[in-house]
Amino acid sequence: MSCTVSIDSVSPVLLQENEPFKVTWTLAVDDGSDARNVTVSLLTDDARLVLCDQATQDSPPERSLPVVPGQRITRTSTVMLQRRKGLVDENSRDGSGSPFFLLARVRNEREEIIAGGVGLEVQIAGLAKRTVPRIFL
Repeated sequence: MSCTVSIDSVSPVLLQENEPFKVTWTLAVDDGSDARNVTVSLLTDDARLVLCDQATQDSPPERSLPVVPGQRITRTSTVMLQRRKGLVDENSRDGSGSPFFLLARVRNEREEIIAGGVGLEVQIAGLAKRTVPRIFL
């Protein structure tokens, strides 16, 4: 790996659908890295949710950055969550939130994934908790 990326904080921690929130993340480029320009993408591990850039509505939210070996960059992105269209019975009965992880991924100029970020658990209000998948034989 030629760099690492981590999600440092999310504000607020309990998120609302279609409401902007801030994600602070850090990219650390290794001293021996040959990457000159990278793209950091923010993702969610819950397939029921779409993470969008608040300003452009692009999904997933991405930011391209010029980098140099040994550099450490901290940025804050404003994003929002939307539910995928067509979901049925995904509202929580008591209004409680559902946990999910925000993740980050880094690609180089050749579109190769060169780092995957450590996730941070947050909650979205009003979404039912995920069920454990069952496989029937």
